[in-house]
Amino acid sequence: MSGYFTVLLCASVISSFAVALVPETRGDSLSKQVRFVSSLMIAILTLAPFAAVIKGADSMIDNFVIPQASGGTSGEDWVITESAELIEEGITKLVADKFSLDINEVKTTLTLDDSDPQAVVIKKITITLTGKALWAPSDDIEKYVSDTFGCPADAVGGR
Repeated sequence: MSGYFTVLLCASVISSFAVALVPETRGDSLSKQVRFVSSLMIAILTLAPFAAVIKGADSMIDNFVIPQASGGTSGEDWVITESAELIEEGITKLVADKFSLDINEVKTTLTLDDSDPQAVVIKKITITLTGKALWAPSDDIEKYVSDTFGCPADAVGGR
């Protein structure tokens, strides 16, 4: 961004010198043209970042579409499902880091009470351990997850 301000400052200084060097006489179209071009150049340089922001916002809006799943799933259901997946990923990473487990050997599944889409509650967290993670202290994992998230947790062996 500092490069932008440097260009804007240099363009302003060059424009000022150009306007100052052109003789100003009554009815002289050259001095008017130089002032007009200088002003136009500074205005375009000043507005350039806004054009980039607007162009970026258009592409973000175009890309943000809540898909309708087959079977008539609503937008609320989609948001709940996506949020649950993100929470599951976060818990998986948290447990893997806390207990020094391979993240590929830990899987989290949430049981949700989504009867009220405005107040979704996690009823239970199930941690499935596979591979070497089966040797991890499942009681400690259950206690840690239960204490951290305030809901019942199970750590089970999986295939």
